[in-house]
Amino acid sequence: MAEPLASTVERLRHTSVGDIGVHASLTVARQRLESSLVDELHLVVAPRTLGSGRRLLNSLSVTR
Repeated sequence: MAEPLASTVERLRHTSVGDIGVHASLTVARQRLESSLVDELHLVVAPRTLGSGRRLLNSLSVTR
């Protein structure tokens, strides 16, 4: 992808009709949430049996 994902999503929001789906890593998901580019979130959870794992929503400053 030639342009940054945030720019691409923002451009598509203004030019496309319908939903925009992005399959992403935890890091990309956090960036989209922080940028307020997420209207709806579908999570696929892969539980860990050992350790603490990484958290998606703990340190986000986004409020709606």
